[in-house]
Amino acid sequence: MGVTRVVASRRNSQLAKLQGSHAHLQNLFDRMNFVGARMMRGTPTRSAVHFIVSRRLAAGLALSLLTAFAFAQLPPTLTFSGASSTVSIQLKNVVYDPGVTAGHALSGKGDLVFSLGGGNDFTGAAMPFNGIFADSSGNVDTGKTGYTFNKDLVWNNALSLGMTLTIKSGFTILAETGSGGNKVTTTGDVSCQMPFRDDTGGQATFTASKAKLVVQGGPQVTFDTLLTASGSGKLAVAGFGISMKTPRITVQTPAKPAFKLSSDEISVATPIPSLFSDGPLTLTAKNFAIDETGLPNFDTLTLGSGQASTDPLAAAEETANPRISLLTPANFGLELTGVGGSVKQGKFHDLHLEGNLVFPDEIKNADAPTEAAEIPIQFDLADPTFKRKGSGPVKLLWQPTKDGPTLLLTVTSFTLDMAKGLRDLKASLQIKGDERFTSGGGTEDVTLAADGVSVDGNGVSGTVSLQAAIKIYGLTCNKGSLTFDRDNITGGSFFGTINLPGVGPLGVGVGVSDTGMSLVVQPSQGLSWAGFGKLNIKQGSGSVKNKLVTFNVSGDLSLEVLKDVDLAFDDLQIDSSGHIAVDELALTKPVEIPLGPLTLHANKLVYKASPESFRIDGDVKFPDSLPVTGEVGFEGLTISTAAPKISVGMVTFKAAVAGIGSIGGWIKAKGDLPDQGLTNAMGGEVDLALQCLGGAGMKGFFLIADHAAWIFGGELDLPPPGIPIPPPSPSSAPVLFITGFEGAVGHGLTVRPPSEHFPPPSEDNRFTKYKFQADNWLIEAGLQLTSTDQFLAWGLVALDLTLPQFTLSLSGDLSILTPRPMGPDPNRRLRFAMGYYGNEFDLYGDLLFKVPLYELTGKVEGKFSTSRAYLYAGWPIHENGFTNTIGLPGVVAAQSKVGVGLDFIPTPVTLQAGLEQSVKLLIVEGRRWINIKFGTDLATTKLGLAVGIEGSVDFGIVTLSASAEASGELDYRIGELPHGHLDGEFTASIDTWLGDVSVSVGGRVLEW
Repeated sequence: MGVTRVVASRRNSQLAKLQGSHAHLQNLFDRMNFVGARMMRGTPTRSAVHFIVSRRLAAGLALSLLTAFAFAQLPPTLTFSGASSTVSIQLKNVVYDPGVTAGHALSGKGDLVFSLGGGNDFTGAAMPFNGIFADSSGNVDTGKTGYTFNKDLVWNNALSLGMTLTIKSGFTILAETGSGGNKVTTTGDVSCQMPFRDDTGGQATFTASKAKLVVQGGPQVTFDTLLTASGSGKLAVAGFGISMKTPRITVQTPAKPAFKLSSDEISVATPIPSLFSDGPLTLTAKNFAIDETGLPNFDTLTLGSGQASTDPLAAAEETANPRISLLTPANFGLELTGVGGSVKQGKFHDLHLEGNLVFPDEIKNADAPTEAAEIPIQFDLADPTFKRKGSGPVKLLWQPTKDGPTLLLTVTSFTLDMAKGLRDLKASLQIKGDERFTSGGGTEDVTLAADGVSVDGNGVSGTVSLQAAIKIYGLTCNKGSLTFDRDNITGGSFFGTINLPGVGPLGVGVGVSDTGMSLVVQPSQGLSWAGFGKLNIKQGSGSVKNKLVTFNVSGDLSLEVLKDVDLAFDDLQIDSSGHIAVDELALTKPVEIPLGPLTLHANKLVYKASPESFRIDGDVKFPDSLPVTGEVGFEGLTISTAAPKISVGMVTFKAAVAGIGSIGGWIKAKGDLPDQGLTNAMGGEVDLALQCLGGAGMKGFFLIADHAAWIFGGELDLPPPGIPIPPPSPSSAPVLFITGFEGAVGHGLTVRPPSEHFPPPSEDNRFTKYKFQADNWLIEAGLQLTSTDQFLAWGLVALDLTLPQFTLSLSGDLSILTPRPMGPDPNRRLRFAMGYYGNEFDLYGDLLFKVPLYELTGKVEGKFSTSRAYLYAGWPIHENGFTNTIGLPGVVAAQSKVGVGLDFIPTPVTLQAGLEQSVKLLIVEGRRWINIKFGTDLATTKLGLAVGIEGSVDFGIVTLSASAEASGELDYRIGELPHGHLDGEFTASIDTWLGDVSVSVGGRVLEW
C-alpha cells in the first residue's frame, strides 16, 4: 500500500475497518474454541484434535500479519523542521515502542540530528521520545509547546568555537516554520564547557537553567543566557584569575561564529605582584568581557573581592586594606589603600596604586615608637616604580637585634621597583646605644649617609658614608664609608686618629671587609714616649680584642737624654690604654756616648718591657791622651729595672802600653752544656804580646763550671819563622816549623771520643772535646805547626792525658791550602783524632776542600774494642767518605766516589770497596738533561743512564707544564747473568688562579 498524504476522516475510516475486522476474527476464534470444548467431552478422534490445533494456528498467523501491516505505516524518520539546506532537526533510525500505532502519540528511540549547514551538525544518539504526533511522511506537528527529550544532548566544538554545549535531559524542542524559514528552539538546563582552564587546572564549566538555543534558517544561531560557574576555581585567562558574579554568555553566528562571556562585576586575582611573596592581589572590576580571541577586557578596578562573606571574621578582613608581603626575606609589606585601572586585550591599559610601605616589626615610627613604621607611596603604570608620596623626612627607629644598638633612619626619598625592590634610597643613619660607636664630640649619635642604597629580596646593597666625625673603639674617624652587598659588608674604609695616653694622636685607617676589620697605621712624626723621647712611626697595623685596640708599628725613637741617638724598632706594641711594649730597639747607627774620661761605643741596644730591661752591645774606649790605650767590649750587657740586676753575656777587652806590649781577650757565659754534662759554665781567652820578647805572643784560656769542673791553659806564639823541625837529612830544607806551644791543666774533666765531639768544620772546638768526670785530672800539651810556605797546612796538634780514668788522645785541627796570615777558612780544613778513650781505641779524620768549581771531601773512621772493630775510609761507607765533584752549575757536572771498609769484629772479617763515576749534562738548564753513571764494587759492575725533558708555557692566567724522564740500570755480577730495568715517568699539570690539576703516570717499563 503506497504512502500518501490523506485527510483525517479517511484515516479514521481505515482505522474503523481495521477494528471491525479484528472483532470478526475474535468472534471466529471464540466459536472455534466452543466446538473444540464439546468435542473434548467425549473421546476425540485423531482427526478431530488435528482440526482444532490447525484452526488455532491459522487464527494466530492471521492476527500477526494484520499487526505487521499496521506497523508498516510508521515512518523511519521524524522531521521537526523541514529538509532545508541551512537548518533542520530530525530523528533518524527510529525504533518505536511496542503497541505504537499510526495516528496515535508516538514513542521510542532515535538519533536526534541538528543540521545547520556548513558541516556544523551535532547528534544525540538513541534519544528516547514520547508524545510525538507525525503524519505518514514523518513530519512532526510540534504544536505550540514542543516536545521533551529525556537524555543529554552534547554539541562538541560548538560552532567551531572550542565550546562543548551539553543540553541536559528534560530539554524541549520547538520547531516552527515562518517567513524567515525554519526555526528550532531548544529550551532547558545547559552545561557550557569553555575553551579555558581554571586556576586548579581543570576546564572552566558554566551552567544555565531554562536556557534557550535558537537555530534559524540562514543558518543563524543565538544563545544568550545568564550562567552559573561550576566548581570553586577561578577562570584563568591571560594570567588573571577571574570570579564572575553574574556571568552571561552570548553566542551568535550570522557569517562568522562569535561568542562573548561577560559580567557586570567580577573579582580579579591580578598578576601584578611578580615580586610579592604571597600570591596575586584580588580586586573588583566592572564590565568584564571575553570574546572568541580569548583575551579579557575589564575596567574600574577597585579594592576588595566584590563577594560578601557570611563569616564575621572573614567579613572584617575584607573591609581592611589588603596587606602584601614583598622583598622576602627582608619582610617589607605593602598596604594598599586605593587601586584604579583597566585591562584591554589581556593587558593593563592603565593602572594606579596607592598605599603605604610597611616596614618590618623591628623598624618603628620614631615619633611614636609603639606604632609600626610606614611611608605613603603611589604607583602609575606609565612609570613602573613606586614613589614616595608627600614631602619632608620620615624618621624610623631600627633595632636589628634584641640587645643591639638602636638606629635612627631618616628617609628623604626612594623608589620601589616591582622587579628590583627599593632603589635609590637617600637617607641618614644615626647609631644610638652602641659602645663601639660615638660621635666625634663624644655623644651617642653617629650619623651616616645612605645614597643609592637598594633593598630587595636578597637584602641591603649599596654604600653608606660618614656625615660627621665618629669614634670606633676610641678611633676618631673624619671620613669613610661602608659598602654592603646583599646584607654582607663587602668593603669599606674610615680614616682618622686615635689619641694614645702618653703618646699622642696616631693616624689610623680602618679597613672593613666581609671577613672582619683591619687597622692600618698612618706615618706619624714627633709622637712622645714619656720618659724616653720622640717616636717616628713609618708603618704599622692594629687589632681589636676585648674592646682594647693594639697597634704593632715600626719606626725609630729619638732619645731625649742622648743627642743623635736614634733607636729603630720593627714590632713596637702600643695599645689604647697607653701601654708600650717592644721586643727590640736597635741603634740605627753606631754611636759614641761620652762617659767622663771614657767613651761608650754602642753597636746595639735592646729594650724589653716585661720585665723591663735594657741590653747593650758595644765597648768602652780609653781616652787618647793616656799612655794606655784600649777598650772593654760587652755583648749582652743586661740591666733589669724591675729587680735591679746587671748581667753580661760576653765581655771583650784589649789594651796597649806604648813600648811594652798589648793584652786582649774575651769572657763569655756559656750556660748549661748538657751534652758535656756541665752546668753554669763560663769560658774565656786572654792574648798577651810583649815587645821585649821580640813580638812573641802569649794566650791564656779557661773554662769553669759547677761541681769543681775547670781547666786553665795557655799558648805561646814564637817569633817568625819559629823553630824548624829537623829534616830527614842535613842537606834537606825543613818542611814544618813549630810556631807555638800550648799547655793546660784541668780538674773534673775528661776527653770525649772524636766521633762525639767533632762539630761541623765551621765551629770552634776549643772546649767541645771536654766533658765532666768527677775527681778526674787532665793535662794537655800541644804544638802549633806550620808548613814552610805557611800555605800548605798549619794548625794545632795536641796530646791530652787524664787520670785516674785513663785516656790518651792525639788530635789536630789544620787549615790546608790557605794563607796563614788570612786566618782559618772553614771550607779548607783537615781534622783528626786518635787515642784510647776509657775502654776502646778510636780513629777519626775528615777532610773538606771546596772552591767554586771543585769540591773534595773525605772521611776515615776506625774503632777497636773487644766487641766491635772496623776501619772505614771513603765511599760507600756511610755515603760520605772520599768524594770529589767538578762542575759548572747549571751546565755540566762530574762526580766520582771511592770507598773501602774492613770489618774485624764481629767475625768473619769482611772487605767492602766501591767506585762510582757520574757525568750529568744539562743541555738547557732545567729543561733537558742526560745523566750517565758507572759504578763497581768487589762483586758488581753497574751502568746507569737517565734522560729527561721538561718545560712549561705561561699564558698569564693558565700555566701548562710537562716533564718526562726515563732511566735504566744494568747490573753484572760474577757468575750470574746480567740483569737490569728501565723505568719511565710522565707528569703534566695545569695551574690556574682557581687551583691546579696534575696528572702523573710512571712505573717499570722493562725488566730483565
